[in-house]
Amino acid sequence: MRAFAILSALAALSSAVAVPPVPSKASAYGDLTNGERLARGLPLKAPARRTKAARDGAASPVPSYTAKGHLLVRDAGDNSVIGYASQSGSTANLINPDLDDALTVSVTLPVGATGGSQLNLAQVDSSEPFTSFGLVQAKASTTTDIFTGSFNYLYFSFTNDTPAGSTPQQPGNGASDLFETTLSSESAVWTIDIVSGTAFPIWINSDGVAATTQLFAQSNRMLAGGDVDAYRAKFPIQGVCETDYFDLGSCRVRSKFSSGGLL
Repeated sequence: MRAFAILSALAALSSAVAVPPVPSKASAYGDLTNGERLARGLPLKAPARRTKAARDGAASPVPSYTAKGHLLVRDAGDNSVIGYASQSGSTANLINPDLDDALTVSVTLPVGATGGSQLNLAQVDSSEPFTSFGLVQAKASTTTDIFTGSFNYLYFSFTNDTPAGSTPQQPGNGASDLFETTLSSESAVWTIDIVSGTAFPIWINSDGVAATTQLFAQSNRMLAGGDVDAYRAKFPIQGVCETDYFDLGSCRVRSKFSSGGLL
């Protein structure tokens, strides 16, 4: 089992900057007072009606841009490349060595920002019918919470969106459909820095407190939990750490996010 880090190949590929409307040309007499208008034989101005929105001031849209790329998984020990988060995997997402089969994700940020926390990663090209790539409660977990001393764990999987900062929700996800049961998930779990190329998820427990979220892999599955040793004791695997990509054995792994281009 390996602890892993996720790198992103997020690059600012598209932008959606809100542009203010161009004001129409004012009338030649639009700035005249009613006294000046009377002196010129012009009709008086109609009284202005102020709506509540006008009184309070309408909020301006925040300009934003979208960065798009892949999730690259590296070994936590020696930083070697393991592979990419795969397009497939309705429960525990698979690590795939081929870029052609890598999942494409995107994140939307305010113009000028290069990262943030409690962000959604929208899935772009998977056949899964869910909007985002996040964390989902594992079927074997006893509760939605992860913590030291507990074997409870989470899948990296496809899920519909949940609000930033929310506790585990049930918006629909791939694992729930596959197992025909109700499993909780969170999508807005990602802390991302495009400049350094790092991205990692932080799960929020049912009490609203952010949990220490350890990342690891078993076989070629990406997983997360609160205590890797407790998980390993509950679900032991045979063999030793292997260098072959699809045979991760009992190594630990960490994950990172690569910026500016494909790694």
